[in-house]
Amino acid sequence: MLIASAGGQKKNPDWYYNLKAHPHCTLPVYHRKSPGIACEAEGVERDRAWQAANTQYPGYAAYQQRTQRRIPVMMLDPEE
Repeated sequence: MLIASAGGQKKNPDWYYNLKAHPHCTLPVYHRKSPGIACEAEGVERDRAWQAANTQYPGYAAYQQRTQRRIPVMMLDPEE
C-alpha cells in the first residue's frame, strides 16, 4: 500500500499520477523484483487501508488535516 500524502500539500504527488497512468510496476519482494499492478483503493477497502496506515504512522492524520483533498491510497498487488 502507498499513501499519496505529499505531506498534506494541496496537490497529489507526481508518482500518484504516474501510477494512475501506468499501473504496471515492479514490487520488491524479499530482495527480488516481481511484476505488480497498482490501483486506487475506494470505499471500504480505502477506509481499512487508511486506518491501517494511520496505525503504522499517525502523521498521516495530520497531513489529512492540512489539505482539503482526500489523500489517495494506492494498493499494489502481484501481477499473475
